[in-house]
Amino acid sequence: MKQFVLRFGIVVVLAGVSLGQTAQTALPTDPGMYFEAAGGLTKIIGQIAEFKRSGSALVSHATVGIKSQKENIQLLGPHAETVVSSRPVFFFVPAKQEAEAGVNAGDLILIRLEEKPERRQFEIAAHGAWRSSSGISLTHQVQLFRSEVKSGIYKIVPAAALSRGEYALYLSRGEGMAPYVYDFSAQDAPTSSSSTFFPASAPPAPVAKSEPLPSTTETAGVENLSKKKPGYQCTEYTVDRLGLKNCTKRAIK
Repeated sequence: MKQFVLRFGIVVVLAGVSLGQTAQTALPTDPGMYFEAAGGLTKIIGQIAEFKRSGSALVSHATVGIKSQKENIQLLGPHAETVVSSRPVFFFVPAKQEAEAGVNAGDLILIRLEEKPERRQFEIAAHGAWRSSSGISLTHQVQLFRSEVKSGIYKIVPAAALSRGEYALYLSRGEGMAPYVYDFSAQDAPTSSSSTFFPASAPPAPVAKSEPLPSTTETAGVENLSKKKPGYQCTEYTVDRLGLKNCTKRAIK
């Protein structure tokens, strides 16, 4: 009986391990950028970020540098072809030339793109009277968590859920190689339990003002007035021998 239970337990454990392995997403082997989807991994086709456009130098000079001159990298089209959820999981495998140059997940920067009617763009430099900067501004960067799940295979996850919009993973590939951009759209707005609406408590109902009750002396006075005897007026009278008037007919006042 003990041997049967032991063998049955081993079978169950092995079955659980097998199921766990099949449920786990298979890691990519070919170089490139991938995102995790319901059916497995989907590859994102990147593009070289080489088209740069500077802002108006005339405006910058006219304002004596108050209006800074910016340099942007632009991507054609208002939206990316790749669409992901608000909590995407990416896998990155550097190409051989990139790996030899020391490129890894630490060289990836997640950027929130500025959206225009026919293009998307992000700033890489700015020059003005009070500031001069080069590189991607921190205000446009989104924090990433990076890990190496296997030698040469990296997992990249945004630190927080992405809001609806246009994004890109920017890869600086070292000297002699132009930077690469893996652009995508996040379509699912994140939800948070902290945003649950709780209606404010209703204001207290107005309390009717009660009139003070009359005092006992006031009620006694009212009762005395109601009990007062009616008055009489003499309408006819006679005079006796002494000259005194005697009322013979009275009327109520």
